[in-house]
Amino acid sequence: MNNLDEIYSRDQLTFLVSRIDELFSPRIINVLSQLKFKYVYEVLGEDFYKLLTLRNFHKKSAQEILDKARIYNLNFGLDITPFLNSSIKELREVYKVEPLNINNVSDEIENLIKSIKNERNIEIFKMRLGFNKFKVITLEEVGLKYNMTRERVRQIERKIFSNLKKNNFSSFYINQIHEFLLTYSPINEIEVNEYLQNKNFIVPLNTLIKLFELFHLDSKLSVFNFQYSRFNFNKISYISLDDHNKDIQKITKYISKEISSSGICSVENMIRELNLSLNEKFIKSIITKYVVWLDNDWFYFKTVRNRLYNLIAKAFHNTDKINLDLLYDGIKRNVRYERDISKNTLRIFCSKILNLEIINNEIYSNELINNFSSSYKSEQHDKILSIFEDYGPVLEIDDLYEMAEIHDIKKVTLYANLMWSPKFVKVDRAVYALINFGDFSVADDFLKIELNSLTFDKSEAIPVKSNGVQYKVQLLKNGEHYKFTENPRPLRMINSSTTNGYGIVYKNKVYKVLNPEIIKNDK
Repeated sequence: MNNLDEIYSRDQLTFLVSRIDELFSPRIINVLSQLKFKYVYEVLGEDFYKLLTLRNFHKKSAQEILDKARIYNLNFGLDITPFLNSSIKELREVYKVEPLNINNVSDEIENLIKSIKNERNIEIFKMRLGFNKFKVITLEEVGLKYNMTRERVRQIERKIFSNLKKNNFSSFYINQIHEFLLTYSPINEIEVNEYLQNKNFIVPLNTLIKLFELFHLDSKLSVFNFQYSRFNFNKISYISLDDHNKDIQKITKYISKEISSSGICSVENMIRELNLSLNEKFIKSIITKYVVWLDNDWFYFKTVRNRLYNLIAKAFHNTDKINLDLLYDGIKRNVRYERDISKNTLRIFCSKILNLEIINNEIYSNELINNFSSSYKSEQHDKILSIFEDYGPVLEIDDLYEMAEIHDIKKVTLYANLMWSPKFVKVDRAVYALINFGDFSVADDFLKIELNSLTFDKSEAIPVKSNGVQYKVQLLKNGEHYKFTENPRPLRMINSSTTNGYGIVYKNKVYKVLNPEIIKNDK
């Protein structure tokens, strides 16, 4: 067949020897009949612009042909000589599979997966690339499922990838993703996922890089990760041609210093003072999850007390209201407050962050401000500190609300202390900890609870002091692993008419611990 199979992949040949009436709309078929074309290879053998000179052949029709050709990595100007020296009838017999119906990136991936012959290998491929519920399954987990060693799984994975790279799969849609990432690099994981979601195709970032390799899109794009413990930035992942972690570290350190001193931060100031090469959009994308925006430039990071808050609180000492203009002038006169913020930024901070009511340019105090304008240290603060020391050091807000009620602490007082006391830090959504929670220990073993088991009310299970050790929890369903809790939970002692023993709260219900023997200092 004149080495056509050495020039083109099977999918490409199937497409090229297809009749035009099998693929294109009647409008295109009628126009191409002027040239007496019958097969796709004849159409692609023509010059794109020459086709545009045909009567009634509009650019939209030409674009439709081009889009289908690009799905198979083909274009106009094809050398059709090998086809002229071959029997098209024989070619259509050999490549009689109907052209692939590829309309999106998921179809391209499905086409790739179909070429893996072994069903087990297909599953391994999907698990290792995170096609199952957006989770990349580890080598160990795959090995457990198929009773293989980690190294054997690795060998199979390498062989699958090696075989796939030998093929020339359709990459029109995956290339669109590739071009998008190249254009906007560096780009944060959140923005990548938003872009992919619009294409109904969500995969982990590392999977995208592997797919680019399989489709022979060598862009030198890589996935980079960054984590900064001081402000509890969860792992920031981004795709880029270059490693920007040094610049991101500068940003986090700048925010750390600026927020704890001035109270609010400006992206424009940060870019100028740090001489950053990163674009503003990328900077905003990596910090947005952790900040409250006051406007398009200024933001606030709720973590510790800061100078701006202290100045506002002091201004409210022995008064219930203060004029915004007077407050603004007083802050500007303060030599310790170095940032030149606008009056409107201050207004937004008071309203949005401190929940202060502003009427006719008058700012009215609230319980939050009153608590801290009088004195930082208080009996209530010490009670909250004791709760963390006795049952923490990491506690979810629901546990804190319950324990605060037991100790006669109002919710507003609890919230004020969590926001402004330097002893406490927010480590996750609705999760708080002592600032030195890293000095405490989390047990290596997981406590286990069965979700399909008898539950108890919180009133039947009083909290138990942690003795400096907290436990994460493994959730089981019908004896099988379901998931792990993201944060440790305080122990409880169940004392009901039906059972006694240690318990753990999950979704406001208490479940009995199945392995109490691992609890330290268990008596």
